[in-house]
Amino acid sequence: RTTDMFDDGFFTCLNEAFALEEEKEKIRKAFFRENDYEDAQKKLKLLRKKHQEEGGEEVGKVIYPYLKAMLDDALGEGVNMYIRSGYRSYAAQEAVLNGYINLYLNKGYSYEQARLLALKWASLPGCSEHQSGLAVDINATGNTDSSTAYEWLAENAYKYGFILRYPEGKENITGIDYEPWHYRFVGVGEAKKIKNSGLCLEEYLGD
Repeated sequence: RTTDMFDDGFFTCLNEAFALEEEKEKIRKAFFRENDYEDAQKKLKLLRKKHQEEGGEEVGKVIYPYLKAMLDDALGEGVNMYIRSGYRSYAAQEAVLNGYINLYLNKGYSYEQARLLALKWASLPGCSEHQSGLAVDINATGNTDSSTAYEWLAENAYKYGFILRYPEGKENITGIDYEPWHYRFVGVGEAKKIKNSGLCLEEYLGD
């Protein structure tokens, strides 16, 4: 059973849990005010754990049944995974990017250098696939290690309509470093074609 998140019914919450965006935003604001990255990360880690226990992230309603089927089938094969990040608002995406920028600033980079490095890991607000509700970051949990989870996804995600959005070796085309956890829903038919082609989405759409 799904739970509609907004009046238009487009978003749904995985396992009927509501994203704790307001609480997350308070932590992020504290980070920017105090410039204490480690403290903010610890608080966000605790929040993610609480969020995971309560059920997870918001995702687009159109992808929910495919996503749930994929996670359920993986679990049936002994691969335990959860959605670490789903839909993000403009403000949430801005906070993610700013978090990376501040991380590099704290390492001694100039603002321009920090921003360029941050953009290898996070998209500009308004440009992130997470804002569409069609993209998810999937991580291992329980007794499953990350390599096992990523291998399972690489081999099976297309069967459920998802593609590895930022493949290894395609960084110069996608503009984003390799992210084995980031999957984008494109539909079962298209996902199979993209998987068989060996192309990233930019190449596939350009053909």
